Amino acid sequence: ERPPEVRAVQQAAVQEPRSAPATPEGMVRVPPGPGPADKIRRHAIRYAFFIDKLETTVGEYQACVDAGGCTPAWDGKGSYENHCTVGKDPKLPITCVNTQQARAYCEWRGKRPLVDMEWRWAAKGEDRITPWGSNVLDCEHANTSTGREKHTGCVPGGGPWPVGTAP
Repeated sequence: ERPPEVRAVQQAAVQEPRSAPATPEGMVRVPPGPGPADKIRRHAIRYAFFIDKLETTVGEYQACVDAGGCTPAWDGKGSYENHCTVGKDPKLPITCVNTQQARAYCEWRGKRPLVDMEWRWAAKGEDRITPWGSNVLDCEHANTSTGREKHTGCVPGGGPWPVGTAP
């Protein structure tokens, strides 16, 4: 049996508001999943929530650092400098931030980070293996490594795509 305060929070999160709030600018509303979870729909979410349309950019994260709301992202020196984007093009997605830094950024923006099941639901919904509907991971749909040794990704020379350049 869960403590009463935990049950109250869970009940409040599950109840859909009578009149849905307006979607905040730059975000999309993710609708709740149908019915109770079962073996097939084990990641269904029973409440609506909002998610940003785009990833956080290096420039947006740096604004939080400059304002004192965030600590600098790791630069990856010594092992991951090709994967970390701090100090690079401000239009790239920020990488190499830890959970606490991500949480601080969200709070600075007046938001909250999604929990794991919300990420899964937003990305895949009820019956998809991937956000685009198939189990094929290719450069048309994702910037992924093309080989275990090379780690070049889908962009010539490796690295991430600027935010907003892919569907």
